[in-house]
Amino acid sequence: MIIEDMKNNFINDWNETGVYHCKGLMSDLPDWNYIVNVLNIATRKENTTQEQNMVPAQYEVPYKDLFAIKTLSYSKEKPNEFVIESDATFFFSIFFDPRDRPKMISTSLSNQIDEMENIFDISLNFSSLKIALSEKFVPYENHSWHTCIVQIAGINKWELKDDRQNFKETYILEPGDILFFKEGIYHQISNEGPRSSVVGRFTLNSEVENA
Repeated sequence: MIIEDMKNNFINDWNETGVYHCKGLMSDLPDWNYIVNVLNIATRKENTTQEQNMVPAQYEVPYKDLFAIKTLSYSKEKPNEFVIESDATFFFSIFFDPRDRPKMISTSLSNQIDEMENIFDISLNFSSLKIALSEKFVPYENHSWHTCIVQIAGINKWELKDDRQNFKETYILEPGDILFFKEGIYHQISNEGPRSSVVGRFTLNSEVENA
């Protein structure tokens, strides 16, 4: 797709619905080895792996959602033994300083995000890496800022709705896809397997706002 056409599509979709979805815009994405390595380093209590140059010395790892529900059941055949049953969902939101973005999501992807800023003439601020290691569901919520998602690995289903304009649509995000949506739009998210994405806020310039 020609860059000028892509920008025009973004402007048209944004003005019409407040949502823009583009398939396969990003390439050369971090693989699961890279993503899990970032997760392992960020969740360690002691930062002892600075030689890997992956994350800064100071970091924040809020556990937005970490559930591990275990049930103990006794075996009828062996009354003195029990079995541990687990139904667990593991989801991590790793927040980072935007200046350290190349270390968190790879230099290649970070450079492509810079190019995306130029294509759409917007200012992006990515500061959160999302990693779901199992099935995950997030019910409808909304934010007071414009949101951008870049899918890195796995598949996500995003259901967006905006009662202000009677808008409701479902988007499937695969690796390399991007999704922009306006502040105030409600979004519901689900995935059936491991997935990862980088999420941030963005602001529009006057040209887009007045188009």
